[in-house]
Amino acid sequence: MSFCGRLFLLFTLAYTMLAQTGLLELTVTDAAGAAMPGVRVRLMNQRTSVQRELAANSEGFVAFQNLVPSGYKVTIEFAGFEANISTMDVAPGAQVRLTKMLNAGRVNSSVMVSESAAALQVNQATVSSTIGAKEINSIPTASRNYTHLIVAEAGVAAPLPDRTGKGMNIATSPGNQGDDASQSLNPSVNGARPTNNALMINGIDATNMMNGNGSLGNNVNIPLDSIEVVEMQTALYSARTGRNGGANLQISTKMGANAFHGSASHYF
Repeated sequence: MSFCGRLFLLFTLAYTMLAQTGLLELTVTDAAGAAMPGVRVRLMNQRTSVQRELAANSEGFVAFQNLVPSGYKVTIEFAGFEANISTMDVAPGAQVRLTKMLNAGRVNSSVMVSESAAALQVNQATVSSTIGAKEINSIPTASRNYTHLIVAEAGVAAPLPDRTGKGMNIATSPGNQGDDASQSLNPSVNGARPTNNALMINGIDATNMMNGNGSLGNNVNIPLDSIEVVEMQTALYSARTGRNGGANLQISTKMGANAFHGSASHYF
């Protein structure tokens, strides 16, 4: 491959990976609602302990870009004020906007928020739903296939196979009922054709990886144990991910962490 070809491939991969990262925009104020310039904001990935720290601008605003999907610990500190500590989750492609308030107090005191409220996506109109690792591990499924979980979302319809099978990944489309419960489904989203769905895995377009018609059936079947989060956009798609008129799915797989972990399963 020529140098120009390698350079083009590098930029293409970098661009597609950015589609999977998130953005955190944070505004810090005091109890009176006034902006706090110069306040230090530290963001720590709870899985890898990697930290990033920024200082707020003159409007008390700070932005963390290119955040990998994970849980984060946010620590806000300023001399003469109580430290504010909270936790939050960043989904693939999420644009989170928060406002935090610092209270005057002793330097060695802090306010800890163990569970953050769901961040409202006020800066985008995308209609989406997210299935995280907790739901994937908690929801009973005999199929071990993520397409059997997304059919429970609003506007998604697909026929279910008749019985439990093992390992096959044969398409099931409306009007063609299969008998293997582990196969991928071809859901119809908001009345669109089953071939109008798009799939991205870790920022890489995988819509036509195993077939040429844009369907989820007969496509790659990712083991549930390796999936961190599945985000499905169904309307008013963002410019970074919008492609087809049905569902635009983004799947992020699990990454390394600072602790050993694993799972085992068996079919009876």
